[in-house]
Amino acid sequence: MSNFKNIISRNLLFKLLIPFLIILIISTLVGVFFVVKYLNSTPINQEEARLRSMALQFQAVWDNMEDSQSHIIRQSKISAYNAGNIVMYDALETVDKFSEKM
Repeated sequence: MSNFKNIISRNLLFKLLIPFLIILIISTLVGVFFVVKYLNSTPINQEEARLRSMALQFQAVWDNMEDSQSHIIRQSKISAYNAGNIVMYDALETVDKFSEKM
């Protein structure tokens, strides 16, 4: 009789384990689907566009800085190192003003 109960309990264990594993796999897949859907949502795309815009504006600041440095070097007798320092301070002020707007 005890052997019979052992067989039934093992059988019952497998009968309960298989549906539990199936439900676990399905819920994992559904969870992954919703996480991926959230990660591809609009606010993240908007943040990416905002960061791209900031990168373009910083690139414009950098280009302006290079132009200013070459202009200072051409127009005066200042060394390239000092012209770079002047331009760097100007660029830092520009970035500071830009960061206040953000």
